[in-house]
Amino acid sequence: MGPSGTGSWTYDLDSNHSALGLVAVGDAASLIGTPQGAGTPYPFAVYDEKHNLVTTLQAVPQGDGTYAYQLPTSRYGYFEIKPTQGNAATLMPAIGSRPAGLLSYAVLPAPDTNPTLNYTDDYTSIQGGTYEPGSNDGAGGTYPWLGYTTTGTTYYQFANCEPNQATAAADCAAAMANDPYPAIFQASNMFPLFYMNGFPSWAGTDYSVTGPWGTYLDYIIPQIVSKYSFAPHRRYQITWEPNAGGTWTGTNAQLVQLYATAYSEIHKFDPDAIVIGPAIAQFGPWIGLFQEYLAAGLANYVDALSWHPYPVLSMIYPPNQEDADIAQVRALIATAKGHNVALYNTESGISAYELAYLGGYTEGTPVPLNSYNTGINITSANYDVWHAVANVSEALLEKNDGASLHTYFYTADWGTDSVGAAGYGLFWNATQAYGFSPSKASPKVDVPMIRQANIILNHSNAAGRLNNPGGNANLVVLYYQNKHTGVYTVALQDPTGSNGTIALQTGVAQVTLMDAFGNATTVNTASGVLNLTLSIEPQYVQGIAASALSGVTASAATGL
Repeated sequence: MGPSGTGSWTYDLDSNHSALGLVAVGDAASLIGTPQGAGTPYPFAVYDEKHNLVTTLQAVPQGDGTYAYQLPTSRYGYFEIKPTQGNAATLMPAIGSRPAGLLSYAVLPAPDTNPTLNYTDDYTSIQGGTYEPGSNDGAGGTYPWLGYTTTGTTYYQFANCEPNQATAAADCAAAMANDPYPAIFQASNMFPLFYMNGFPSWAGTDYSVTGPWGTYLDYIIPQIVSKYSFAPHRRYQITWEPNAGGTWTGTNAQLVQLYATAYSEIHKFDPDAIVIGPAIAQFGPWIGLFQEYLAAGLANYVDALSWHPYPVLSMIYPPNQEDADIAQVRALIATAKGHNVALYNTESGISAYELAYLGGYTEGTPVPLNSYNTGINITSANYDVWHAVANVSEALLEKNDGASLHTYFYTADWGTDSVGAAGYGLFWNATQAYGFSPSKASPKVDVPMIRQANIILNHSNAAGRLNNPGGNANLVVLYYQNKHTGVYTVALQDPTGSNGTIALQTGVAQVTLMDAFGNATTVNTASGVLNLTLSIEPQYVQGIAASALSGVTASAATGL
């Protein structure tokens, strides 16, 4: 084990990666130990997402009195650095929601500076730039590391531009003159999504064309069109979770009036605009509210449907309740409009609630599950992996359900639940309990898993799913085809954790097999058949023949 460490130390990732804990594959990265007095450096080791030992670390003295431990970066993935001696919690204190006793880092492909391929491709979006160190929203920080194609902005909301009636015109003119966002979006090659749902209290409830709402739109929409002329189209979401309380308190008739004015005034200045809504939170009983909106005429004033699904875990997997819910709401609005329309998931996340993690952290003890999740066993040992798997699984599924956008919630770790389980975030970082953000963001397992899924989903069309493969209805087998190369990729999982097997038809002699993080190997098939053992983490098979899709159920259409 080597000599024991002594003395007081601080530990951090090296300066090249200190803000984000994100490293490009093959790039040099180090843990830096700084003595706070006399002492010898402590020994450390690196572990993967399943808590398996990857390597032990050797302390190398530096010329400035610090010690550097070189970190492995040859494979994509999530890694934890932990001391093997001493008081782990003292050596590596908790930060934000990250537990004491570890530092995390992720090894990823290099940042994607053109995720939309010059505004031709789109599928994944993110909420949460507020707590992102050094990000300036889309221009830096974590966004290019994860390869998102879209992110939203509230900058052009009525309430933000004209918060005070007496100075409304001057305030908004100043905001437009100092607007940083067009340059940010253009530099990052990301699509904007304009959140238009903030309304100043002084404007009242007159949502007519000649009222304050209509007057504001007549001013702001030409500004947006001019500033964002580089984008092939612009999308405007008018309300935000009108069923959640607080964001909308008006009547159904008032909501439809709000949309009617938005639709006419936005299209007056932006004929190619996509007006979306109503962004209801969750399905279930709220589908009834959506039917009320449609009965009041909402379908006449939207170009596309937006929703915030937030499914609990089992709804993502067979028998796929989310499939049925998405199909139902899309059918309702298609009937109302007379044709199929696009579906945008503009917010959805995973926390202890969605995972039905009700038992708290008791090492080695199975967690009692709610009625939705019978058969899936989540413990403290695999909770972090399940958090990532569920986030990615929902994005994979919704692509096959015909969704045009999937939005992850949230960059920072938004909130914790009553048992102290982790919140929604993709990074161990700020929580609702903090009024500030830690200066460094540590990734969760989600980060490298989402990056790999985004690489596939952003540039592909859904190509169907294989139901009940080999008689095992629990297995998830989803197909995608790259829009530019025509290459097919299959995503496969066994969400029950039973390590189900599949004889996958590939139609070719060799394929590329990738794990959940994108580590790839070339494998030979047996006369075109690839025998695989599946786990909860997705794996991907790339390069199958079109003929191998025989028997695959077609994906839902994306809509107009």
